[in-house]
Amino acid sequence: MTIDVCTLGASHVDPRTNVIMTQTSRGPEGDEPFGELPTYSCLGVTSVPWDPDDNGAAEGIVVDGVGTKGAIIGARDARNAKITGNAKPGDTIIHTTGPSQAAQLQLKEAKRQSVLCTKDTQDKQMVVMLDGKNDKVAVLAFGYVIQIDRDTGISLSSKNGQHGIEITDSGVLVRGKVQLGGKAAPPGMCMAAATPATWAAIMALTGPVTPLMGVSGGL
Repeated sequence: MTIDVCTLGASHVDPRTNVIMTQTSRGPEGDEPFGELPTYSCLGVTSVPWDPDDNGAAEGIVVDGVGTKGAIIGARDARNAKITGNAKPGDTIIHTTGPSQAAQLQLKEAKRQSVLCTKDTQDKQMVVMLDGKNDKVAVLAFGYVIQIDRDTGISLSSKNGQHGIEITDSGVLVRGKVQLGGKAAPPGMCMAAATPATWAAIMALTGPVTPLMGVSGGL
């Protein structure tokens, strides 16, 4: 039995066993075909290597004489090396095996953070973060922010920051333009505030009213 580092080629899932099978080759230039071998990932994590391209190929630790011919018991891909850029002792990073690591789960020991992120169709980050160090939970996507803070409560903010909602133990605070009841606001209609004594007059189209600026009723 020998252990060698092999170049990993095309992979596929065996339709009969659901085992990931990967083409392997060895030698100084990785040009000696060694055959298609099963891949052993760690428990709870199943990864399919990215196919070789102009930027390189994944490498695997191969043990021969296991099963019919051999088995891949570990792998790495230098094309993914940048994922470790901000990693610190105690951190764990789970990510897709493609060259852009489009989807990631980053678990930070010292920062006590769990960060789940991916890229949208415009290649912008979408993030869900549990921040145990600062006692916050945050969702960031498309410029919008939802945040839960131990001390300040829940906040929702528009991408321009002009509109938002804050929910605290003392009440609900709304900022920006507010439209109640539906998407279409009749022209000229707005919410109004008045004392109970003036409501009869308001219903009779008389008496003073105080418009609440920025608030309208929708249908």
